[in-house]
Amino acid sequence: MGVVSGFARKSAFFALLVCFVAGCAAESYYYPPPPPAPPPRLYPGDLRVTDLDMRPDPIVSGERPRFSVVIFNRSPVSGHVRVVILDRDELVAEAIGVLVRPGVNTVAFPRSSYRFHRSDHCFTVEVDIEGTRHPVDLARRFCARRTPAGWTLTP
Repeated sequence: MGVVSGFARKSAFFALLVCFVAGCAAESYYYPPPPPAPPPRLYPGDLRVTDLDMRPDPIVSGERPRFSVVIFNRSPVSGHVRVVILDRDELVAEAIGVLVRPGVNTVAFPRSSYRFHRSDHCFTVEVDIEGTRHPVDLARRFCARRTPAGWTLTP
């Protein structure tokens, strides 16, 4: 009683050693490193149109306008986008491959074939980021109004 044989002691020690080694081996899995973080990206919410300009202003019927917009990018990320000016659902002008950097960006559009043909003209700006078009927040409404000299964007 009280005396444990040498074989039983060795067997118990061996069993504990096997459990310890098996437990260590079971916990030593290889975990692959996590994938690299995606590169920073430009989001539509980071952009705001602070000005939309039309030249000539005022414009008379039959003239082809040239537009420009000032876009403020409040993020630290740059990105290439397509910028589109719309009058309702009608394409007014577009600029492709525009690099939008942090801060103030001026986008000059090529001369447009757009014509003023309705009684009201309010413009919106959209950006295409990675194949998806998003409306851009406007600092104010950009609507043209008819004057005796022609159409003007001046408030």
